[in-house]
Amino acid sequence: MKKYFVILTILAAALTSCVDTSATAEDKNANITSFNVISATSTSLEYSVAFTINHDADGNGYGEIHNTDSLSYTTKLDSLRPIILGSALSSIVIMSGKDTVAYQYDGSTVTSLPVIDFSDSIPVKIVTTAKDKKTTKTYSINVRGHKNDPNLYVWKGLTSQLQVYPDNAVGEKLLFFNDKLNLYINTGSAVKLYTSDNGSVWTENTLVGFPNSADIKYIVELSSKLYVFDNNSVYISSDGANWDQHGSSNTVDNMLFVLNEKIYGINNNELKLYELDTTSFVWSQKTTLSSTFPVSGAGICVDTSVTAGNQRAFVVGGEDLNGNLLNSVWSTENGSYWANLAITGNWFSVRSGVAVFQYDNHLMMIGGKDASGVLTDDFQLYSPDFGLSWKALLENMRINSLYVNRYNAQVALDKDKVKIYLVGGQTSSSTFVKDCWLGMKNELAWTIQPSN
Repeated sequence: MKKYFVILTILAAALTSCVDTSATAEDKNANITSFNVISATSTSLEYSVAFTINHDADGNGYGEIHNTDSLSYTTKLDSLRPIILGSALSSIVIMSGKDTVAYQYDGSTVTSLPVIDFSDSIPVKIVTTAKDKKTTKTYSINVRGHKNDPNLYVWKGLTSQLQVYPDNAVGEKLLFFNDKLNLYINTGSAVKLYTSDNGSVWTENTLVGFPNSADIKYIVELSSKLYVFDNNSVYISSDGANWDQHGSSNTVDNMLFVLNEKIYGINNNELKLYELDTTSFVWSQKTTLSSTFPVSGAGICVDTSVTAGNQRAFVVGGEDLNGNLLNSVWSTENGSYWANLAITGNWFSVRSGVAVFQYDNHLMMIGGKDASGVLTDDFQLYSPDFGLSWKALLENMRINSLYVNRYNAQVALDKDKVKIYLVGGQTSSSTFVKDCWLGMKNELAWTIQPSN
């Protein structure tokens, strides 16, 4: 019995000595801890796109890596060098299409890394092996890139109806109000209202209490209500269709704009700017304007400055009290102090009837006319520095060539400030065009619809 006991003890000791107990948990770690890509010609390790690493994408230990924000439109997905790191890896193998590549990276030299094609519909796979030389893991790599130019402005005519409205018009005013487009038409004898959810299909609405003699160009919005001034009275509407009259004074000729939750109006002959008390409907003088301030035909835009975070009003072009055409850009942050931003160089010629709006962190100006008629050359401009200089729209920003040159076009942005609606306007014969165009920058459009 003792003999057998000794033999069993020796055998157990021998078996124990054959078991490898030196491999730690870290030695068995085959996880990728960091992943990124650079171009085939780059030597930089600075990245602007983050990759998400899911070590157990299918619940069975199969990994998946992808970038949430797509790479630039100009990125060549078929020629990228991957940067792969792991805390305890002995080897990395990349399988791309028919190629299998052994991968080595010491954290310093990137030009020696393999160039991989990530453009194939079949994802690239990476197989890692831990330090124990036994534990392996497989990752599927999905490198996403924009298929369309994010800086491209896509313009299209909305032609579900050949014309937005059937009437003969002498004036138009477009607003985005109550989550829909509101287009007011002056026929010369009456004012009509057409509304649309999408710019393609328009419906006439019954208009009640609106003064037919009011200049519809100067309808303004404040606190979810529309305001217009006419014949010593302020008219207010909560739905755009039904209007209530409130007695006021004849201090102003028209309302100009809303700035910092206050309505401002102008007395053209006196060149004075007034502020309206929306409770008592009394106008109080704010400032006296310059003799070269426009009293008609100007494009007006009010929006929040992306640099300072405060609102600014811009009054662009138009005609002064003596009928002189202007190329000025008057701007104010409080209604009291105004600056004409016109400078020498990088400027535009005199004009009136322009559509001005803020979009994608700059001002845009479309259309207009001068003493010779409708502008045909520099009628699409933008200002990257909010009125200090003006440039022709870049090729990828310009409106479709089918867009008829015009002046007095109406412009409105949707609530997300992604969609640009251009409606109507007048041609060289002063005829109203009665169409609707929709424009969007791809990069902004992707924020409200699936990216491609």
